[in-house]
Amino acid sequence: PKAISVLDAGKNTDQVYDLCQKVDYVICSKEFAENFSSESFETNKKTQIFEKVESICKKNLVITLEKEGYLYRKDGEIKQGEALDISANDSTGAGDFFHGAFVYGLSKGYSYEQCLKIASITASLSCQYVGSRFSVPRKEEVRQYIHEFI
Repeated sequence: PKAISVLDAGKNTDQVYDLCQKVDYVICSKEFAENFSSESFETNKKTQIFEKVESICKKNLVITLEKEGYLYRKDGEIKQGEALDISANDSTGAGDFFHGAFVYGLSKGYSYEQCLKIASITASLSCQYVGSRFSVPRKEEVRQYIHEFI
């Protein structure tokens, strides 16, 4: 009962919506949020989209926005975190790296915002390489960018 739960909300199904209500952290893609809300981020309705998706979440919601970073709520305010400004070659696996690095941060006891920043750095760095198999950033590589965020 004290376990921390994180959901990679990838598919717009009733089962995923149900899980969103039961976990501590929901991390979803821009595409998931747009499909759920029937809105587009192109219309500058970030707040409305975030709040619609958040309505099915028990606790914390993060929406990844690719090169635009991510949205989350902290102290009642919707905030937008940054992605690294890098030359991307392939985004394959970036979402998985975001999730993995976020969970890594949680397991180390980092704050919510530190976990998000580490996840964003890791996902951004992974986009420099082609294919997900060889694009896993090393800790040393991630640490080089931590000072810019934390």
